[in-house]
Amino acid sequence: MLNMLGAGQPVAISLLGDSIGKEGSSSFEANYPPYQHGFFPQLVAYMTMKWPGQIYSRNQAIIGYDSYDVATYLGNFIADSSSNFMILEFGMNDGTPNRSKADFKANLESVIKNVRANSPNTEFALIAGITSNPEWIDWAPRFLEYRDAMLELSGQYGTKGQPVVCVIDVTSRWLDALTRKSYFDMTGDGANHPGDFGHTMYVQTLIQGLFGNPP
Repeated sequence: MLNMLGAGQPVAISLLGDSIGKEGSSSFEANYPPYQHGFFPQLVAYMTMKWPGQIYSRNQAIIGYDSYDVATYLGNFIADSSSNFMILEFGMNDGTPNRSKADFKANLESVIKNVRANSPNTEFALIAGITSNPEWIDWAPRFLEYRDAMLELSGQYGTKGQPVVCVIDVTSRWLDALTRKSYFDMTGDGANHPGDFGHTMYVQTLIQGLFGNPP
């Protein structure tokens, strides 16, 4: 993607995700001031500012979906494999069935394989996202295990000389912030959606991870 951007070529970006990717609990989605968008429109706006006229984006997140859903019903997300860069944002809803690390990894791996069967040069960013509020939820999602599964996939599919598969580790930053802030400071619903603060953390981590720029 960076080579294409540097050469002035158009870049098509897709987000496959859940309600967090759908701007869930951002002030824009909730329709109250300051009407800040979720992380994906912010990322697209940043890239459009830096590379005007080159960025084409599709937000194909589906509320309620998890890693099993995206692997099983990939056609619900994309009608083709024309994206140069795909962001996979899953994990929160995998907590409902307490999905194992192995199954979570297999689901994301299936997406990578199926997309690359038709588009071998598509690059991926795997977002290890926020944790749910332990006081709200009665299951124990394996957020750190899911992040580790993503890191393993990055090692398998993003090796030197291959199209990039990188991990955007929001989880670690989130947990670090929770040592100084209340969960309610960073969420929009107090349960499992980032508020404006949380969405900003997502986009800052994406920008720094993808482009090496300070957030």
